[in-house]
Amino acid sequence: MYVNRVQVKNLRLVRELDLSLVRDNAPRMWTVILAENGHCKTSILQAIAMSLSGGVIANQFRDVASLRGIRRAEPFITNVWGQFTTPASDERGKLHVGGVVEPNESSWAAHGSPDPQKLAAQIKNLKPLAPHSSPDEQRQALREVLEALSPPPLIATLRDTNTPGHLVVAYGINRALPLPGTTAFPNNPARQRVLSLLTGEQVIGTDFVRHLTSEKPELVQPYLDALNTVIRDSELLPELGEFLRAGDGAERTPEGLRHHHRVTLKAGGEDVVLPATWLSQGYQSLLSLVADIIGQAYWDQKRAIPLGEIQGVALIDEPDMHIHPKWQVRLVPALKRLLPKMQFIVTTHSPLVLTGLLPDEIVRLVMDEHGDVVQAPQGPAPALMTATALLAEYFGVTDTYPHKLGEAMARLGYLIGDPGRSPKEDEELRALQAVLAEHGVDPGWEPVPIDPELQRRDAP
Repeated sequence: MYVNRVQVKNLRLVRELDLSLVRDNAPRMWTVILAENGHCKTSILQAIAMSLSGGVIANQFRDVASLRGIRRAEPFITNVWGQFTTPASDERGKLHVGGVVEPNESSWAAHGSPDPQKLAAQIKNLKPLAPHSSPDEQRQALREVLEALSPPPLIATLRDTNTPGHLVVAYGINRALPLPGTTAFPNNPARQRVLSLLTGEQVIGTDFVRHLTSEKPELVQPYLDALNTVIRDSELLPELGEFLRAGDGAERTPEGLRHHHRVTLKAGGEDVVLPATWLSQGYQSLLSLVADIIGQAYWDQKRAIPLGEIQGVALIDEPDMHIHPKWQVRLVPALKRLLPKMQFIVTTHSPLVLTGLLPDEIVRLVMDEHGDVVQAPQGPAPALMTATALLAEYFGVTDTYPHKLGEAMARLGYLIGDPGRSPKEDEELRALQAVLAEHGVDPGWEPVPIDPELQRRDAP
């Protein structure tokens, strides 16, 4: 399953937004939404997740009504257009899904493409209208026609039956690794895959080892092999060596559980073995993310899938959270290489994440003069820009020195070496020295003496 287009209306501060996720008539595999806080980035991800999950799952979002715009008494509407592969063949079908939250309502009413099989069955079962039917019989036949033409949306059927081949995973900002043995069995995977983003529920992550051991033991080793392929990739998870699991007879105490899932970490030229949950938040965030995507794909298909063949949609709120700037630069290129057939729709505040993206993969949201969040024009290629240019173009940080002390130091450096500074400029120099001293900054320079022949006069 892939997404081609997203349209939202009256979503919090968004009046209307229409996003194309297509390049060269094919789904674009990466879209990164960039905006200031409060500009609806996460809300857009949630609206997409709810649309692709059907009404039952969407209404488990903790506060559906909060997504509707509060400044206008209009319904909140989401439409998502995409494509999917039918379970019986590689033929792709078109998909339209979405939902509406009416004013003064707190529930999501799903809509979208009808289930073609149910539509065909209902039309086939329609009773022909007899030429001499009574008015009541005609009205009943008309009602049957209308019902046949509006069967349940296809997405509801796919999610209610957990039909394989339509993978959608969605992650919020809480992506810490779970303690082994503490996650719920994914008996409703369509629901479990998106609740991290919708409700903050913990992801299964590496605990898929336990669930696969219980239900599909033949998939455990392929899963570990795939996970370790990612872990050994130095671009995504530098210094990690291997994911290890304890044997079936391992201790089941709380202390023992920590050691069920261990990793090797390179430190000072040697490998240190430690529980995975003892890793830093940055490691945990990335490791749980890829472990969950692989596990969800395996569980969806009930078979092992090569990393390069995993398909679906991944919605991720700030995948760069907790990770070092050097890692942020490598994040997108690594995921593009490791999971080339996954479609990622993510948010970020990181200028360094943008360096791995093409201009059309970046969606910038800004607030217009009416207070509505709108899409800004496409910017230049981030990979060709300096850090200063990136900050100015994509984040609006235009000051050469983000902190006032930097400006003070730069001004002092100019005045301190100027023998022609005016009396007011000399006073300014002393004031700047005092400000820097208050903050513990000693420039280490002494002002050059003023030359009376060069000294400028103060303006009247």
